[in-house]
Amino acid sequence: MNYAKHSLQDWLRNIDMYVEQGESVIEAASLAVRDADDRMRERNHRNTEVRPHDL
Repeated sequence: MNYAKHSLQDWLRNIDMYVEQGESVIEAASLAVRDADDRMRERNHRNTEVRPHDL
């Protein structure tokens, strides 16, 4: 639950940031979703990397 709460707060902060930069709310939400997806993809990539100590 804590992770979901922080993720939602990050997403809302990103929407706010994009709106302040002049994006429409719809475009800001789309960009925030893209950012969250990129972060999740990067986190998953780090979690699946083979590290020397794993061998």
